[in-house]
Amino acid sequence: MDSGSITVDGKEIFGLKPAQLSDYRRDNLGFIFQFYNLVPNLTVRENIQICQHIAEKPLDMDELLETLGLTEHQNQFPAQLSGGQQQRITLS
Repeated sequence: MDSGSITVDGKEIFGLKPAQLSDYRRDNLGFIFQFYNLVPNLTVRENIQICQHIAEKPLDMDELLETLGLTEHQNQFPAQLSGGQQQRITLS
């Protein structure tokens, strides 16, 4: 079968151009990975900043770190954190 449609919240997404589909994914979908895919040689703050560069309306970094309970860990590297702390970074 090679026909049909995909409608999410009333918006037809099947047939979107690649750039439009990329924007839709960025703005509407989230991913949780089994392995957190953090950049090992970047700090907590730097790993979060990667996402800020692609977000249309990034959250305030200090407020986000506070909400995630990671303020005191912001200059640590992923290997220095617990699994739960690493997961909170990926959810940001």
